[in-house]
Amino acid sequence: DRNDLLAQLGRTSVAYQTKRIDQQEAQGVLNQWLQTQPSIDPSPELLSLVGALPADPARETLYITLLEVSPDNAPVQLRRLQVLAQREPKLAKAEIAEWIAGNPDNIDAYFVQGELAMGLRDLRLASNAYEEILERDPNQIGALLALAGINFTQQHYAKATGFYKQILELEPKNLSARKNLAELSVAQDFPFTALQRFEGLNFEEKESTGTVNPKLDNRILRLEVDILKRRGFQPYWERY
Repeated sequence: DRNDLLAQLGRTSVAYQTKRIDQQEAQGVLNQWLQTQPSIDPSPELLSLVGALPADPARETLYITLLEVSPDNAPVQLRRLQVLAQREPKLAKAEIAEWIAGNPDNIDAYFVQGELAMGLRDLRLASNAYEEILERDPNQIGALLALAGINFTQQHYAKATGFYKQILELEPKNLSARKNLAELSVAQDFPFTALQRFEGLNFEEKESTGTVNPKLDNRILRLEVDILKRRGFQPYWERY
């Protein structure tokens, strides 16, 4: 039944975006759908899954077909441009600039430009795109996170810290901002501040979920080892 298949597409998209299934499983559901459909109907469920999955040159025709009906769908537009950028990066940049020129207040279009530019390592273009978003919506968390990350990458630590603190004023529990602030402390050689921040995050996660986060536990251990080594101690497992 077609409605059952649509529902499966929708569930798969949500499960993939919340990391409950992997890319291979999500692609399997999409491929099964495409094989059973005589014509491509751009349902919200199909658009959602196609836009969520990484860009794939094998799906370029599918992107074009979907965009003929839904030209303003930003996730699918991004995937199409990412495939194009693998062959012709300048043309991909020109096409997103043209889309923005026709939709100067479309925040989604700037997000597409920013992500495309990040993939092409054009950090200046990416920064400009995210700054355009903040001009239209100063509290846009996604743009603030992106600019913080760009400044972190460029070792502009004070600017990155400012962006992360701005995010935490808007969303005090924002996990990404808090983890990156801890990593900023490591990068700036404040290991004890970083340790305090990571331990705080770990404690909160244990309190709320009742389970340990292995990634955070591992990060804390690596930091503790680094601090011990600086003091001239050698971890017991490295002595033999």
